[in-house]
Amino acid sequence: MSIVKRIYRELSELGRHEHEFKLESYNKRFTCAGCKKQGFGSRYKCEHCSYELHPECKCRKPTVTHDFFPGSVFEFLEQPHILGSCGRICDACGKDIHGFVYHCRANDWDLHPCCSKLEKELRIDDTDFILCDKVTSKCMWCKNKKLCGTTSHVPGWSYVSGCGKYHFHVCCVAKMEHKAWHWVEVDESGSGSGTVKIFLKIIVAILFITLGCVLFDVVSK
Repeated sequence: MSIVKRIYRELSELGRHEHEFKLESYNKRFTCAGCKKQGFGSRYKCEHCSYELHPECKCRKPTVTHDFFPGSVFEFLEQPHILGSCGRICDACGKDIHGFVYHCRANDWDLHPCCSKLEKELRIDDTDFILCDKVTSKCMWCKNKKLCGTTSHVPGWSYVSGCGKYHFHVCCVAKMEHKAWHWVEVDESGSGSGTVKIFLKIIVAILFITLGCVLFDVVSK
């Protein structure tokens, strides 16, 4: 069975899902049955099936807007291939879209459900970060201006400090979280989310040592 057919079947089954989902939180990674991206912590879980959904994918809306695209409306679609082309790319993180997507028909923009929730402005330890699509500095995590690990030409979004000194790609925030949760899963102490916070503090201390900020509050949104 081709990947497209398999995804179509899974999404069709999800659309007809009759069991109730319960909001749970585990210190384990999971693959969302909706958007197909990995998730952490809180998820809606079916007690009878293997379905697990990001809160953003479970509580999806017919249409959404985003402050980054004033006046644009994004329509929720369960099956990205109905747009008539393959290889849809999220304009926020630059990663492939394999499942649920918010699509703007007027401008041919796409967003993962989780990416549609990104805040336009963040405040971390008295420092303001603005969501941008054009940057002049290197990301403090991957050390590149452009997204790495992707073949797309989508520039992706970044958070840049008001002073212009600090910059990190949206997709690199997810990589930081992946790293932290990996450490939790191999941690035999079973200290759970407390361990996540500790490792994230370490990561942030390396990236923003002059700020001393705690990124956990950002990536947990």
